[in-house]
Amino acid sequence: MAFAREKDMAPIVTAWLRAQGMLVLPWQAGTQCGITDLAACVLNLEMAERRLHRKRGWRPLHTRLVAVELKLDYVRQAIRQARGYQCAFEETYVALPRDRAEAVVANRRQAENLSRLHAHGIGLLGVSERDCAELLPAVKCAPGPLQAERQANKFYWEWRRSAQEATP
Repeated sequence: MAFAREKDMAPIVTAWLRAQGMLVLPWQAGTQCGITDLAACVLNLEMAERRLHRKRGWRPLHTRLVAVELKLDYVRQAIRQARGYQCAFEETYVALPRDRAEAVVANRRQAENLSRLHAHGIGLLGVSERDCAELLPAVKCAPGPLQAERQANKFYWEWRRSAQEATP
C-alpha cells in the first residue's frame, strides 16, 4: 500500500514511539525550531512527580526527547528539516514509506542520502501499513539545554493533564 499523505503514516509511527514508553504530542507539534511532524518524550517521572507536588527540583525533566519528520519522498528536504530539530531534540528521525526507506539504505544511487543521515546522526524509519521499523538508529545529540527543557516542559503539561483526567 502506498500512503496518500504523510499524515497517514503518523498513527503507525506514533504506535512505535508509544511502544517504547514515550508520550507523543499530536500531529504537527510546534517547537522553537520549527514544526515537527511528531514529537515524543520519556519523562523523568521522579522529577515530574516532584514538580506536580511542588517540591524542589525540576531538572532533568526528561530522559529521552525525539522528533520525527514524516515524508513520502524528498529525502534531502526531510534531512534538512530533521537537522533543524536537533536544536531542541536529542534524537531525530526521518520516516519514509518502507520501500522508499529500504531503497535509501540499499541502493547505491541513494548513498548520498544515507551518508547525510549518518553524518548528522539522523535515524531512518521504514513505515508500512502494519508497522514501523528502525532501519538506521539515531545518534543521541546534545541540543541546547534551554530548548530541550522547554520542549520537555510541553510534555510535562501533557502528562499532568492526562494524570488529572485519570484521577476521579
